[in-house]
Amino acid sequence: MGGNIKGDIAAVAIPGSNVTDLYVRGMDDTLWQKYWDNGWSDWQQVDPGFKLASSPVAVSAGPSHRSIYARGTDGSVYHKSWK
Repeated sequence: MGGNIKGDIAAVAIPGSNVTDLYVRGMDDTLWQKYWDNGWSDWQQVDPGFKLASSPVAVSAGPSHRSIYARGTDGSVYHKSWK
């Protein structure tokens, strides 16, 4: 699947769809995403300002909802979500 990562992969199947998202901490300590929707996308940087110090955790509450949690470089827990 390509890419170089630090830590673990967070995978989430999106309810009511054929979509699976992968989230990782890249070698640059930012959040990266790859998704399956009848084929794998390329890796995409989610937000260059979202600096991680841990592997991300991902959850989905519906077809258009994603929540990502991770420890930031300052030791705090950070949350990023999409609807």
